[in-house]
Amino acid sequence: MGMKLLIEQELPTQVVANKCGVSRTTIWRWKQKWLKLNQNVQLENFNRPNRELGKTFRFAALKWKILTLSSRPHTSPKAISEDIVKLVLALRIQLKRCAEIIWFHLNQDYLVKISLDRD
Repeated sequence: MGMKLLIEQELPTQVVANKCGVSRTTIWRWKQKWLKLNQNVQLENFNRPNRELGKTFRFAALKWKILTLSSRPHTSPKAISEDIVKLVLALRIQLKRCAEIIWFHLNQDYLVKISLDRD
């Protein structure tokens, strides 16, 4: 909706920001993403520069939906390393015992300190 107000109706950035309830910078960032998304669409009609009809016709070729990027972290700072996970899985296959026995062997024999999941 914000990009249609900004591009089609040619409203100022601050007015669009007020109508959408976001900051001016957010509208500017949306416009940058929108321009990159529609960089291959030709909006100008060079054969008939004074006709507005051609411009509105070309708006149909534009993509208006701007995808948002995920803000979730891709790694956890408390995640157990892959080596320890592989060691735990190998020990489970080898011993074929419960989690407490595996945890005991990791602490005593391999000196790997991990917590025992209590869920």
